[in-house]
Amino acid sequence: MRIDPSVNFARLVTVIQGLQLHIRTNGQLRMTRVARPKLLLQIAQEYTGKKYTNNRNGHESAVADLQVKKEEMLAEASLV
Repeated sequence: MRIDPSVNFARLVTVIQGLQLHIRTNGQLRMTRVARPKLLLQIAQEYTGKKYTNNRNGHESAVADLQVKKEEMLAEASLV
């Protein structure tokens, strides 16, 4: 089953926002009960292919890599 590109992009943006929220609040807030940092990092790994550690450095590097992926997806969409 293939995910629609717009849904895939929305999922990417949601993961970025969830990790940023976790970083900004020092782990005090989460988007939902289910959106724990470990799950968000697993989803980030699906997009980037890199393994991230479940600590602040891992979260920050995942956000940086996902931002790059987001820009790539936006550039790809503008070419179509």
